[in-house]
Amino acid sequence: MRIRIRLFPGAEHQGLDVQRTRRRSGSASGIVATARLTGQTTGAALAALCFGIAGREGATVALVLGAAFAAVGCVMSCLRLIVKA
Repeated sequence: MRIRIRLFPGAEHQGLDVQRTRRRSGSASGIVATARLTGQTTGAALAALCFGIAGREGATVALVLGAAFAAVGCVMSCLRLIVKA
């Protein structure tokens, strides 16, 4: 797992790597882990909500919702690269 993180670090992890000091590296890893777990939990809750509301079509609704969130994330990531503050 550690090798994968070093070879393919996420954008949020790279940003924290640049700004952290050696003494605070544990805090930076904790922030990344918390953000990742929060995203997984929210996604699972939204998928369950889709199944609860839409019944048999819940899988389709969950996939469409997931694709919409992915598209928004892609646009935001591209905007971050284009617009330098």
